[in-house]
Amino acid sequence: MHDLEAGGPVTMVLPERDPTLGGADELLLLERPGFEAELGAPVVFARSDPGAGRRWLLVLDESHEGSPATSWDPAAGLIESRARDAGGLLEALNLWRTARRLGGGRVAATDCSDLDEAIGRIADEVADTYPAFELRGLDWPAICGRHAHAVAAAPDSLAALQRWLAELEDSHTWVWPGHANLPYAVRASGGAATFTRVPEPSAAFAAGVRAGWLLAELDGEPPDVEGWLARSAAPAHSRPYLAGRRLLAGPAGEPREVVAAAPDGTRIAWQEAPATRPAAEPVRWTRLASGAAYLRIDAWLGGAGVDERVDAAFSELARCDRLILDLRANPGGSLTLAAATRDRFLRERTELGSIRYSTGGGRVSAPTPLVGEPADRRRRW
Repeated sequence: MHDLEAGGPVTMVLPERDPTLGGADELLLLERPGFEAELGAPVVFARSDPGAGRRWLLVLDESHEGSPATSWDPAAGLIESRARDAGGLLEALNLWRTARRLGGGRVAATDCSDLDEAIGRIADEVADTYPAFELRGLDWPAICGRHAHAVAAAPDSLAALQRWLAELEDSHTWVWPGHANLPYAVRASGGAATFTRVPEPSAAFAAGVRAGWLLAELDGEPPDVEGWLARSAAPAHSRPYLAGRRLLAGPAGEPREVVAAAPDGTRIAWQEAPATRPAAEPVRWTRLASGAAYLRIDAWLGGAGVDERVDAAFSELARCDRLILDLRANPGGSLTLAAATRDRFLRERTELGSIRYSTGGGRVSAPTPLVGEPADRRRRW
């Protein structure tokens, strides 16, 4: 427990220059229960600094030099996150847990100077942020003991780091370089990688590849199926799909040579560059022959007009008495867009379940109700 847990509420002060944080303020509001669990106190949001009391100041400062940073003064009950832009400020927010673990002072988002520092930082940060060691029966010191020396000696340190963190079975706790994706879903299992989804507006579909075909080659080599299964951090039920996604990933804009094989042995080759956004619209809809409405959301991509396209779909399909909402292979994305989609199907304020938040040191909070508020009537199904 820490100093912020004694006393009144904590005021989170949004930056005066851009109080919306480029639209990210909606995410902060949505995550208020998480901040409250983390700080051990009620959280209120404000657009100006009250000048007194326990506060978390979010400061956009164009003159800020260096990396995004967060500082904490325990005696004053004051946290300050500072960066040059909204993206940097969101990065600075993630440093709070480290500042708390260190007992106060300033922490900046800096690169590790060498591999040994990276190994130590991973061991410390995961120990303080991963919420489910006990729930999953995991012994983090023992896991570190099995992998830390192997990482230091490995010719491919990134692959070794990934195998280390894969033991946590959590796709949000991993290490990776900046990468983009090809627009296909592939399942890695039994030494083979099978296409499970080939969208129509894609190079592979145009060439004749269909779901059920095998991924035969990548850049002139057989796909490293077992290697990516060992390196992909995910629960057992989703690891084959995430490993398939990692197989196809690569630097944005750099073409990959792909070969697919049909069940009858037919092989088709094409060249395609991974992209940070899918080429096709992420939201598509139609009226099925049965009369039901069909709506597919491939990802909740900010800036892709997802909300507006769902509005258009609901308007066009309004006379249908049933709706199939297809989220297969949707990897997630914007939590605010996902919550907005959920709320379109509510008629009243609804407790949907509960959620427990990480509070540091491997601990989790007591269950907090997960509540959905109905969307405006004009935007509901």
